[in-house]
Amino acid sequence: MFAIKQIQREQVGLVAEIIQEAYKEQARLLDITKENYPSYAGFESKTDIEEALSKGFKVCLLYEEKQAIGTIRYWIDRNNKEKGYISRLAVLPTFCNKGGGSLLLKHAENALYARGVKRIEICFIKDCREFEAFYKERGYKVTTDLMVNVLPYGVRYMELNKATNCLVMDQC
Repeated sequence: MFAIKQIQREQVGLVAEIIQEAYKEQARLLDITKENYPSYAGFESKTDIEEALSKGFKVCLLYEEKQAIGTIRYWIDRNNKEKGYISRLAVLPTFCNKGGGSLLLKHAENALYARGVKRIEICFIKDCREFEAFYKERGYKVTTDLMVNVLPYGVRYMELNKATNCLVMDQC
């Protein structure tokens, strides 16, 4: 049985560990190291997470029974309260493909919608087709692809619009 809880400050190390473990294989496949691309999401540190929390970002942990197995981060755009962002969706490899990632994503979407967000943006490594398929299955649409100078790969942006993705019509 899964449960999702917002983290406490003393859990930032646990969140960093989950992200690092979940992103480890991707970094290996792309030949990304902390030395050559320190801003890669898979090298998230306790300090990075503390900084995100201080900016008002929400970070949650996914538990199976009492074990933390996944995490997600979300926040609202400071300049456009109708736009939200989701990032750092990560599930430990041994727990992948069991529905936890979908639960984390839906949790973050619902939390953003409850705060008045109408559009949600996510991004990921463009060449990761399984990520694109995951998000497309959940209603996200590709908006743009960009090259980021500090990374060796393209980044794909996708967006979800609340009006086209409501499960309960009176919430639209």
